[in-house]
Amino acid sequence: AALTRAFQADPWALQRLMRLRPWVMSMLLPNADDVSLLADGGDGIETHLIERGRRRSLPVVELESAATQIAAFAGGSPEEQDAMLALRLAQRSGWDRTYSEIVDAWRRGDMSALAALKDRAFPASADMAGLRRRVFTDRDQAMAIRLRDELDKPEPGLAIIGVMHLAGPDAITGILSTLGVRVDPVGVP
Repeated sequence: AALTRAFQADPWALQRLMRLRPWVMSMLLPNADDVSLLADGGDGIETHLIERGRRRSLPVVELESAATQIAAFAGGSPEEQDAMLALRLAQRSGWDRTYSEIVDAWRRGDMSALAALKDRAFPASADMAGLRRRVFTDRDQAMAIRLRDELDKPEPGLAIIGVMHLAGPDAITGILSTLGVRVDPVGVP
């Protein structure tokens, strides 16, 4: 019923999605706030930064593959995937404005607010603890090692890390510190 309501404007889209696993559906489910703001994945900050880096002939450092990202979301049990989809549907129907809140918290440099948003989007509850570990803890550990290794190279490069990886007790910045990398936040003008 919640899926039908989410796709009432385009029931054919729902029919196409029904063959997919719940984790994929939750990723493809449009966030009501994103839709109202006309946000498009192609408009993301990473696209903007990569284009700017390429104009400056700055090599882009890929910290992980798309397959690694997919494995983090797809690796859970059917129950975990169902819990993720149910959470996304509940957030959407409750008009949970994460897109705007993430942008606002980032602009303010409010890491506490970002950590709370991360907890809201990926709670460490029993039914989603494995997902949170795979999406953040495991990936952040691997990305931190890759980033540390890249920092040892003499040539410059551009690496982009999603803002949720920078917030909370499992933030990549903390992992980098344990690896001996000094991390200094830079304020937004």
